[in-house]
Amino acid sequence: MAKVWKEVIFHSPDKPPQGWQKRPIGILVNEPAPARKLTGKEWIAAELKRNPELRTLAITEAGRRLSKKSATARDCGKPLSAGRCINLLRDCFGWPKKPRNSPRQRPK
Repeated sequence: MAKVWKEVIFHSPDKPPQGWQKRPIGILVNEPAPARKLTGKEWIAAELKRNPELRTLAITEAGRRLSKKSATARDCGKPLSAGRCINLLRDCFGWPKKPRNSPRQRPK
């Protein structure tokens, strides 16, 4: 995390202290620089790289776990619902849909 400084605090506004970033006035001293939040698709891709065991789970269980984790993740832009996670997993990451018409179903 980068340290941030206000120009008015220090006697020399041209030279920030060693290791500190120059930011506009109005940002608090020692406040971390804001991190970029990821979109849902980007966050799920990053989470699958960090946690490869999610690929071994059924799609509904993986979607539920991702949904719970997105609520508390710092790098996720907004919490994702389980249904949204499942749809993103199907569309982007290769989980196929299950066939609906089973040969075992009785015709009406």
